Order: sequence, then C-alpha cells, then structure tokens
Amino acid sequence: MNDKNLIDLLRNYMEENHLSWTQVSRQLGVTQNTLTNWNKGGKISPRNRRAIVNLTSAPEQTCSVADCTARDTNDPITIAMLRVWGTLSERDKARVYMNALEYRDANPVQAVIPQPAPAPAPVAPAVTPAPVFPV
Repeated sequence: MNDKNLIDLLRNYMEENHLSWTQVSRQLGVTQNTLTNWNKGGKISPRNRRAIVNLTSAPEQTCSVADCTARDTNDPITIAMLRVWGTLSERDKARVYMNALEYRDANPVQAVIPQPAPAPAPVAPAVTPAPVFPV
C-alpha cells in the first residue's frame, strides 16, 4: 500500500468517525505538521504506516495491554469502550493501564464475605383465652 492510499484511509477514517486532523494526529502520536507533510506527499515512515493501518482497521474486541477479552460483547457500554480503546495509541493504552493500576493499588477493594443470616427470634406460642360462658 503506497503513501497516497494510506492518506486516503486516514481521510475515510476521519469522515466515518467525525474527527479532525488534530484528533487523528493525537491518536497516531504525531504532530499536525506531520499530517500536513504527508498530505503534501511527504514520506511516511514504516512505524507510522503500521500505526495508520492499525488505527484505520476495525478495533479488536480485546484490550492488548492487559491481554484480556471482554466478557459481555453485547453490552453497548463495553462495545463503546472497546471502540475507543481501539483508537488509542499503544502509548496512551499503556498510560490508561498504569493509571488503572495506580487507582487499584491506592483503593484496595475489601473482600466482602457474606455473613450467615441471623437466626429468627423464637416465637412464643399464641395463648388464646378460654371462652367465658354466661351462667
């Protein structure tokens, strides 16, 4: 795939996702001037070529940094999060992952051990008064 085709891929990606050149440059980890240079016919490095292909391809339904898979891929929130995750550069993914680890370590979750339900209070037998008959 030549550089012109890669620029066309970026343009299509921008239109489909309603993004600006600035947003795309951030996702690729390059400056906006670099994108302008590419648009004018500048050479795209092999590393940036791979980044463009990765960015414009359909995101995988996995998170590569944590090497995990989503359990519920029918959940719209999970789908949206994975879609956003797929647009992040590896550097940004690593930052998110490190922040998550820091948050986890700063706020340890206490294990909740279910306690048995208290025994019901004993119920005294109902005492019914003896009937009173007139004499």
